[in-house]
Amino acid sequence: MTLSEETIFTLNDGIEKTIDLFLKDNKCHDFSIGLIKPSLGLTIHTNTDEKDLAYEKLIEHCNTRKYLEKADNWFGLCLDPFTKEFKFGVMINKEWSYSKDQGENISM
Repeated sequence: MTLSEETIFTLNDGIEKTIDLFLKDNKCHDFSIGLIKPSLGLTIHTNTDEKDLAYEKLIEHCNTRKYLEKADNWFGLCLDPFTKEFKFGVMINKEWSYSKDQGENISM
């Protein structure tokens, strides 16, 4: 996979915005982008939560974005807003399919 210059700028901008928002309100923030329609996307999750809680939040957000984008693959990276280092990552690799439950949970 190769990312275009525009996509790299979009990623960098999204990461900086999530960090800035966190530093203003001390709340977790996310940035998601579809990279290859419709099969791949990425979520950057910015927080200082303990790993288990941060993992749960990241998985939930990735599953939601993956479903909304109808993607088969979704990656998630958890970023520490103070050090600007990635703490961990996740990958969800499952063919997209309609789910009544997932659709209802998202629309709530």
